[in-house]
Amino acid sequence: MAKTISYLTFNGDANEAIAFYQGVFDLDVTMKNLYSMLPNFSGDEIQGKKVAHARLAKDDVEFFYVSDIPVGEVTSGDQVSVTYFADTKAEFETAFASLAVLGTVKLEIQETGWGASYAEVTDRFGVNWKLNFQAA
Repeated sequence: MAKTISYLTFNGDANEAIAFYQGVFDLDVTMKNLYSMLPNFSGDEIQGKKVAHARLAKDDVEFFYVSDIPVGEVTSGDQVSVTYFADTKAEFETAFASLAVLGTVKLEIQETGWGASYAEVTDRFGVNWKLNFQAA
């Protein structure tokens, strides 16, 4: 079944935020990858220690995802996005196309290192979307 989940993005302090939210909501970190762990990572040591993607859950239910941005800075108000997990490639492509109308494509559809189709769009209402489809 398709679902959405909140995605929190930080300017290099994701590890601190993870520890904070873990305590606030009594969450478990079910997965955490640093940028240095990604295939073909070519950044420096500081970038390599930043969080590329982390999952926080409670009672086996995903609560939200966390990452540091790879480069640049997060603008206040852009720290939260919604990740949409599509059930089918067609649903994924339809959502991307629909959200892009009068919106801004931040990242075109691409195949990822984690085996999924992925894209990022800010819709016409200013909502940031991360779209994901992973074939079973």
